[in-house]
Amino acid sequence: MADHTLLRPSLQDEIQCVLDRLANRKVWEWPYSLEHSVLFLTSEVGELADALMRKHIYHRNNDRNVSVAEELGDVALMAYVSGILAGVDVDAQVRRKLEKLLGRI
Repeated sequence: MADHTLLRPSLQDEIQCVLDRLANRKVWEWPYSLEHSVLFLTSEVGELADALMRKHIYHRNNDRNVSVAEELGDVALMAYVSGILAGVDVDAQVRRKLEKLLGRI
């Protein structure tokens, strides 16, 4: 099987490229620090929890458009942003975690 990693940047590189372009156009602003990005991440996790509660516990989402999938995407994006600011290869860390989990079976 061919290795396609040379054909496409990692998701983290792709995210950084897109966010850099948005920042250059003043459409998006990078968090001031890693701590700032983790606060954003925490906020997004709270929004995900709220969306889940509205949809699955309270069985309502008519007071605002609630999308669990969209909120989950926001959480993932902010996790990657935190990784970029920390100088961590998030993709590699997730792969290492998966390997560790597979080692348990």
